[in-house]
Amino acid sequence: MEKQQAYLTTTGALGKAAISEDIIARVAINAASDTDGVAEPSQHFSKSAAEERHRNAQHVSILFSEGEITVNMFIAVLIGRNIQEVAAAVQSAVSAAVQTACGATPKQVNVNVTRVRFE
Repeated sequence: MEKQQAYLTTTGALGKAAISEDIIARVAINAASDTDGVAEPSQHFSKSAAEERHRNAQHVSILFSEGEITVNMFIAVLIGRNIQEVAAAVQSAVSAAVQTACGATPKQVNVNVTRVRFE
């Protein structure tokens, strides 16, 4: 059974805006992938939105709690790079990208380095 989407919702003078967790996940993945020292994700062509969500879930999870966002990232770092520096750079890049794209600063960006890869 496919999980139900969660949304970051804001209400203004003109109405409501809702941003799905998939969009926030995509923003986070793009920011992490563009960070120096992060290994490029493997090429994978999805056939459906459900497959895309499943693939994204392997790299990032987005949690909403009381209007706050927590981003959990799972990355591979290129061999020979300082892992802590790369993880800190990913935290900064993801936080800035989510703020720019969604107008909300994540409460936490947790980076889990699960592998190292050769270039």
